Amino acid sequence: MVYPVFLALVLSFLCFTSLEAEELRVPEDFSTIQDAIDASSAGDTVLLAPGEYFEALTLSGKPITLRGIGGAQDTVLNGSQFERSIVTIVEEASGGEETHIEGITFTEGQGELHEDELFTTGGAIHTRKGNLTLTHCQFLGNSAQLGGAIAMRYGNVRIIDSVFDGNVATHGFFDGGGAIHQVLGILEASHAIFSNNMALNGGALFLNAVPGTDVIYNSLFFRNRATVNGGGLVITSGNIELVNTTFVQNQAYEEFSTSGGAMRLAHGSSVFLANTIVWDNTPNGVVVSPQVEAVEVSYSNTQDTLWDGEGNMSVDPMFLETDQSDFRLSDGSPCVNGGSDILLPQEIVLDLNGEPRRVGVAIDMGAYEQQVTSACSGDVDHDGVVGFSDLVAVLSEWGLCTGCSEDVDGDGLVGFSDLIVVSSGWGVC
Repeated sequence: MVYPVFLALVLSFLCFTSLEAEELRVPEDFSTIQDAIDASSAGDTVLLAPGEYFEALTLSGKPITLRGIGGAQDTVLNGSQFERSIVTIVEEASGGEETHIEGITFTEGQGELHEDELFTTGGAIHTRKGNLTLTHCQFLGNSAQLGGAIAMRYGNVRIIDSVFDGNVATHGFFDGGGAIHQVLGILEASHAIFSNNMALNGGALFLNAVPGTDVIYNSLFFRNRATVNGGGLVITSGNIELVNTTFVQNQAYEEFSTSGGAMRLAHGSSVFLANTIVWDNTPNGVVVSPQVEAVEVSYSNTQDTLWDGEGNMSVDPMFLETDQSDFRLSDGSPCVNGGSDILLPQEIVLDLNGEPRRVGVAIDMGAYEQQVTSACSGDVDHDGVVGFSDLVAVLSEWGLCTGCSEDVDGDGLVGFSDLIVVSSGWGVC
């Protein structure tokens, strides 16, 4: 009997088809974003046409992707008309699965008094027990009493290639977090810029990650301001890893020697600092309270304090154009080749500027890798000679290798074509 088998196959196909993710377009298919969200199912993508949207959204019932088709420059969620967070995500609604938001600018969000909160939180986003990934987003000029841009509660937030500028936590007597206020959960940030954010404590970040570990890679904190402690960030408890990150021109209360212009580490926190630059912050750089459990610093350049640990220094990093907010490294900077390759995850192949992360004999300190322009093709290690060391470098990275210097011809694959380039350029450049 072939018919029952055939019928089973057809039904299976129909069920599989019905479970395929769909794209819901605003305003083409739905007049509002919330209507599209309400109509979506788990795994669906809500696509926003370029434009400015005045909505306050609740993501409920399923994990979905919310994406601006034209990217953050052309897709804006404006919260100026609501005394609410622009987006609210709760675990009971999303089932603990992951929500993705991509290519959207959040601005003028005002936050609200959410359940179990004493103050308004999360000007742009309030997430409670959910898992959220933000990619290619901008948070500009949002405010709330705690967490000017984002308030995260017990859940996990991953930030990739996003900007937080001019966000403010307005509470004058408690906590802060101009960009982000965290209560438990895990924060992961990579290729993020935190600038001109302001709060009482933690100009950009106010973190409490117990019992987990927050991680920040390839990121820049500059010109954030705390009226009391932690111009860049405050961590009150839990653990944090800061790798290849730059803290510059952040400011805390100048009259307190314990305020921490770049960061204040307090209570039961534990800190790992590597390949990082902390320079020109007011009144000082890193301040550690007596209650901190552990501080490990290596291959970092920190003003005011020369930390014990391998590869540390306390000398002018020689930024390219500080007055122009260009914190790349100039020629002769002691931070060039001053880091350790093994301390940054190998999957991170680009720096904050989208350039190859590993150039030269060792990784650079800070968020930016100096891009050395060789006088000839095939000089992989930029020593002025195309030779055996370049050949070995190419062979050692054989295969897929997007963004690495061994990919001489830039096709995303280290292979025979790269060997040809090296062999044809053999000799002194």
